[in-house]
Amino acid sequence: MKQYKIDYYEDVGKVLLVFINIYLFFNYVVHTQLTIIEIFGLLSAFIILGYSIYKFFDFQKFIKNIRFYLLVILPFIFNFFFFINLIFSGKEEVEKYKFDYTLTSSSSRRIPSKKKVISTTIKLHSRKYDDYYFFTTFADYKKIEKNNTVTYTFSKGLFGLKVLKDYKFSKEN
Repeated sequence: MKQYKIDYYEDVGKVLLVFINIYLFFNYVVHTQLTIIEIFGLLSAFIILGYSIYKFFDFQKFIKNIRFYLLVILPFIFNFFFFINLIFSGKEEVEKYKFDYTLTSSSSRRIPSKKKVISTTIKLHSRKYDDYYFFTTFADYKKIEKNNTVTYTFSKGLFGLKVLKDYKFSKEN
């Protein structure tokens, strides 16, 4: 096979790994009960440890591109750890909380009238998960809009980390 084809397939593989990393991060890492600071602190420590191992064991002979190793391979291993934690999680626990959401106003220069927008971040009455941004922020505000109760399904992961498996919104008096 010609060298340009080999290089092309290597580049496609690298791009694919980047997209896999993004998918794993937003589907598995953020569903683990860790604050944003803890997640990025762990990732940073993991990359520093990986770089130290790279230098100490002289992996330079096997891994030619240190940036690819640090920015793609190590985060993949990090994300895969959380994937395994969630996939092999144990017994599920259900938690139910009442919540509030806020209406915020927004306007633009083109349309001066104020438009009411519902925030996708909820405030639990118990304030239990205030530090866990990904447990209280949701993509679709229409699910939140006419509801006042959220039901979380948690599970203890293989490595002892609590993971969010599912959530549902409902209306209760």
